Amino acid sequence: MPKIYMYYTITPNQELIISSYHANLQSKSNCAQLAKKAGLSFKDLKSLDGSIPDNPSYGDIKEKLLELLSHFNNLPAGNEYIKVTYIGDLNLCTNKKEPTPCLFDGTLNQFFSGKEVYLILESANSDFVDKAIELADKNQLSGITLQVKGGGKAKIYPHAEMKTTLDTPSANISFMEDSTDSTEKMTDPKSLGRIGIFTPASSVTSSSSPQSPTDKLSRLTRLFR
Repeated sequence: MPKIYMYYTITPNQELIISSYHANLQSKSNCAQLAKKAGLSFKDLKSLDGSIPDNPSYGDIKEKLLELLSHFNNLPAGNEYIKVTYIGDLNLCTNKKEPTPCLFDGTLNQFFSGKEVYLILESANSDFVDKAIELADKNQLSGITLQVKGGGKAKIYPHAEMKTTLDTPSANISFMEDSTDSTEKMTDPKSLGRIGIFTPASSVTSSSSPQSPTDKLSRLTRLFR
């Protein structure tokens, strides 16, 4: 029976970091590495998990994900947060060779309404990433990074005010993966710095780093010649 393994912590800067994978160790490791920049450690992480029926529908996955996320609506006093960084499998718990729709339709933004929400979604399967890019293009998303675990293909949909504040993880951590994706790999050490606000946008970029103002000006100049 598949599970969603979720680890989280809140930084001193009131940033809620959530790592959500169908592999327990990877979820914990990625959350810890993101939290390390804020001076936190493994002991500062908390966990949630939820089982999903075999061969789940997309509705089953969305229902369980929202059930787990509802925990953040009832945190004790002193656990306030103003930003959310979410990293996880782009094909979370699905047996189909395509992205999990609720990660691409604004569900997370709607749930965390009023907060800044950042997404990093990934898969070890390049074909899954290609389909995720198609879906992100169709929905005109911005502030989201789609990438292959272990490096290589990545597409970044930056936000004009994107600021990277999280450190990159070390590259020497091995992950134990489950059978949902037999080709799972370690997360690219550079990937956890690629974050942005998840909102609709009219344009995206596939470059591995945001364009400089000079590059953007040159591009506009060519367009209007």
